[in-house]
Amino acid sequence: MELWNFKSHEVVTLKERRTHENKLSKQQYFKRSLITDALGGIVSGIAGTSPTAVFVESSVGIHNGAKTGFASIITALLCVPFFFISPIISIIPKSATAPILILVGVLMVNNLRKINLLHLEDSIAVLLTIIMMPLCFSITAGAVFGIISYTLLKLLLGKFNEVNPGLIIIAICCTGWFAL
Repeated sequence: MELWNFKSHEVVTLKERRTHENKLSKQQYFKRSLITDALGGIVSGIAGTSPTAVFVESSVGIHNGAKTGFASIITALLCVPFFFISPIISIIPKSATAPILILVGVLMVNNLRKINLLHLEDSIAVLLTIIMMPLCFSITAGAVFGIISYTLLKLLLGKFNEVNPGLIIIAICCTGWFAL
């Protein structure tokens, strides 16, 4: 069982945008990215915020040539003043965030071409994931639904060798998340 089977979608999308000198540097970068993403998820969970915002800033930085993480530090420093003027920012209607959400959607849809849709169960899981995101008004709920449907479809079709035991555990946890 490889660690890479537990990739988060943000890290995978960002990894695809960055070029690497060799395979070893790609693996080292990927490992550090997963650790950073996990720590960001933990900190954002404690703070009660969404880690999805990290994806937007990182993708823009990488698209413009950022490689070391310094662009993320600059972005964070530029956000500090907004902690103090957040009451003024709260006047802005939520609909004003639509353009950035559309950009995130475009970046996510861009990776659909890399999914092997030759197997019907994979196609169904992808389609259900895409449909459930707007129906649930949540990217997270759509992704969770996709994990559950993918795992169930593989197990129901008897393709046990294609399902990682870790994925089964994650699918069970996701089912519990939906139940709550």
